[in-house]
Amino acid sequence: MQKQTIGVFRNKYPYAFSPSSLGLQKRAIKKIPGSDIIIKKLPLPKKFKPNMEIPDYPPVIIFPPTHHLLWHVGIDGESQLSSYRLFIPSEFPLYIISYDPLLPPDHTSEGIAKDFKDFIEEVIQRPVILMALSYGGSVGIPFAGMFPELVIKLILVVCTYTVRGSGIELGNELLQLAKDGKPYTLEKRIGGLYRSKILSRLSNFKLWKDWPELEEVMNPLSTFINGYTHLLETPLTRKEYLPKITAPTLIIGGTHDQFSSVQDYQETRNLIPNAKLELFEGHTHTVPVEKIFGVRELIESFLKE
Repeated sequence: MQKQTIGVFRNKYPYAFSPSSLGLQKRAIKKIPGSDIIIKKLPLPKKFKPNMEIPDYPPVIIFPPTHHLLWHVGIDGESQLSSYRLFIPSEFPLYIISYDPLLPPDHTSEGIAKDFKDFIEEVIQRPVILMALSYGGSVGIPFAGMFPELVIKLILVVCTYTVRGSGIELGNELLQLAKDGKPYTLEKRIGGLYRSKILSRLSNFKLWKDWPELEEVMNPLSTFINGYTHLLETPLTRKEYLPKITAPTLIIGGTHDQFSSVQDYQETRNLIPNAKLELFEGHTHTVPVEKIFGVRELIESFLKE
């Protein structure tokens, strides 16, 4: 069975795919007394007992963060899949879909959401668990509100429906670095969002070491400029989609997130009919990295409820 696929949808949306692990599914089955689940897509090993079949776990699709405005998933697909597997159990097929490397200046979050809808209908061909991170929430929230029939569960990680206050100031600072043609400084500034000084230094060292190769394969800076310009110019347009989200929703963030306040997180939670909020005290926009085990535990529990 193919371990993973990296491809391009409609000549502009790069994506990576990793199927579920047959071995972990077998172990999961053993924990289900008298299991009689119908096999659908995965092959059944000959030595596997006929009355203990493979469950059909729904796929998880990632709407990724700012990183994918600078580099699409095809650049380091295996690394990206491995990173998200730290949060998504291997029983679940996993898709990561990047943004158009030539994102036009007149794009909208709703337009990207419609393209991602086509991807799900044509490539995945079934409803999904949607996980949106940071910038990905600007697409994930409209998507879940516009196409509720395609979303089984929604996970919003370090993202709310809006960007305002200090988030606007930081977003404009990053945007100006891109407009000034300073991608290295831009990426270094993003790496400086860590609460931990050690992680911040490690991030900067890795950036310095990898930069010659990264610079050669990065998207045009117009991709970042167009993406962030739209994000900052439409801070409240995503609010209308929150009450339309029908999927059970988990929101994860930090109380010191540089882009979103505690109030933003709480308001996002309150406006989604079936949502719960988990905030890590004192942590920032990089909480998925700095509290990786806590975040993983929350996501695994939510997925398997």
